[in-house]
Amino acid sequence: MEVVGGHELQERIGGGITGSVWRAGQLAVKVFNDDENHVFRNEVKVLMRLDSHYLAKCLHAGMSAHPAVHGVKMTPYIVFPLYGPALNRRLRDDNLPLGVVKTLARCLFGGLSALHRSNIVHADIKPENILSNGEAFVIADFGVSVYAGERVTDTVGTPEYLAPEVILDQMWGAPYDIWSAHLVIYSALTRTPLFDIYSEYDVCYGDDVDGVATDGVAMTDDEDASDPTALAYRTLMLMVKVIGPMPNPRRARRYLDVNGQPVGGPVTPIGVESLLLQLTSDDMCEPKSAAEFITAGLQWNPDARPTDDAVLAHAWLAHGQ
Repeated sequence: MEVVGGHELQERIGGGITGSVWRAGQLAVKVFNDDENHVFRNEVKVLMRLDSHYLAKCLHAGMSAHPAVHGVKMTPYIVFPLYGPALNRRLRDDNLPLGVVKTLARCLFGGLSALHRSNIVHADIKPENILSNGEAFVIADFGVSVYAGERVTDTVGTPEYLAPEVILDQMWGAPYDIWSAHLVIYSALTRTPLFDIYSEYDVCYGDDVDGVATDGVAMTDDEDASDPTALAYRTLMLMVKVIGPMPNPRRARRYLDVNGQPVGGPVTPIGVESLLLQLTSDDMCEPKSAAEFITAGLQWNPDARPTDDAVLAHAWLAHGQ
């Protein structure tokens, strides 16, 4: 059994492109890949600065020495309390009760408030990075978090949860997290991303998006799903379909026309409430007020999105507390 930092790694419980997470008794040990020292240092820097019930708590961090072919290999690691399953795993199993989704929202925006007060942007809010903590939740994985105005890595975020300003390589800050967090709440209600760029488009969004998704000049000839330009076009197209045309689309001309519609052809916006009604029921999410809550955070203009405190004061969260 491998030992890192004096902890026996008993079971792999998570991980991603930068490393893996292991259970070690009542602790969780995050072990970083050898070439991810910069991500390790960045995460430790953020964790050591913050203290909130809604953020994963770093118990200690260090470098663990292991014999190697040429001397000694140093493996970076961070030790956390052993939290419960990530949100994406819980959603795989079943719908969350409405009260739990509202608790999730309070924890999520409470954690973001702590981050943003310290001028830190998480930059990768998604279900995989939100962990159960008893009846509450904590935000985890700060490896690509940045101080406002600073970028740590070129790969910042996950396609389905990117804000438009990130897709368009514009300046971004705390409103990026606000956008992503509202998408997480939608996913918690429906068990699917709002901008599901890998789906059969016409199933949820309507027939008019199917041709537009493949007719844009920004698409590659083979429609490679991993092509960044194709992903950007598809995501922006679905944003227009759900929340309406992008105002002043000058910086998006590669993807959108002068009217803020996809270059492959116009689509008719359907709104968040329409999708909630397709995928849930009244008692599952209160579609009208839930849609108002989610839509408030999905403004094209980052400056028009609500602050964390404004989100926490929203009537949808207050109702049924």
